[in-house]
Amino acid sequence: MKAHLDAHDAPEAPQAFKTYPELLAGMGRAEKGRHEAMVAALAGEKVAANLCTRIRTATDPAMLWPIHRELANRGIPPILRGPRHRHGLQGDFLDFAADLQWLWELYRYVMEPKRKLAQAIMKVKPDDATWWELVKKLYAYQTTRNAAHAAIALNLGTDLRRHLRNIQTTTTRRLFDDMHDDRFGQLFDELTSDALTKPDKAPADKRRTPEAIASRRARLFRTHVLYGGSLRDTARCWEKLTGEKPSLATIHKSVGLTESTFKRLRAGWAKEKKVGDVPPPNPASITEGY
Repeated sequence: MKAHLDAHDAPEAPQAFKTYPELLAGMGRAEKGRHEAMVAALAGEKVAANLCTRIRTATDPAMLWPIHRELANRGIPPILRGPRHRHGLQGDFLDFAADLQWLWELYRYVMEPKRKLAQAIMKVKPDDATWWELVKKLYAYQTTRNAAHAAIALNLGTDLRRHLRNIQTTTTRRLFDDMHDDRFGQLFDELTSDALTKPDKAPADKRRTPEAIASRRARLFRTHVLYGGSLRDTARCWEKLTGEKPSLATIHKSVGLTESTFKRLRAGWAKEKKVGDVPPPNPASITEGY
């Protein structure tokens, strides 16, 4: 099989990224104290969606792993943990580790990895020093070969890859990118225009602005399409992310009102000169709160 590398999977030296324990070891006493305080504060955030935004806003790549770990504890799959980070290969490696941690927690008893290295990873508890070294070795192989190397080594079918954020299929990656940053901002803008033509008919004290209506519809639609499940699955994920418990009828209506707009926009994106080449992030407030 011919190896394929895109810009996201460009090979770099294994020394260019570190495990989480290695990142901690490189901190001074004061820096480590601040880091530990920030990690401890994560559990106090009641809304998981607010933690998802920190995947993008974290200035220290060492914080990515604690955020992933906290979101995993809350049952949020990797694909729903916010937009891409800005920490290059180091951040990609921690996303990769988060995918493996998720697979270990949910599927290790049903997985049948093909490669000995992948088999060993599924036999060691995540966060153990040995686990980190094995994960680092597997990722080093991935960065110097092709994007599908880990999926092949782990023997992952599409069903096990659909909720991941690093070991994604090409189709999932394109959908993920369409659901974030500038393109997601475009969806928000279109939904805001739609909401302006059909104002909220609720009582004045409960009436929402067009922007608030568009934000909720866009984020609920993103949860639905990225999780790829039923209305019930979407309801469960939305409750974990926001604490809100929408009815299935509400989700069905919201998704229906958004789907045609998204399909129309996506058809236009597909005609762009560089398919899948997402423009720089849009700082619009739509991304806040995930």
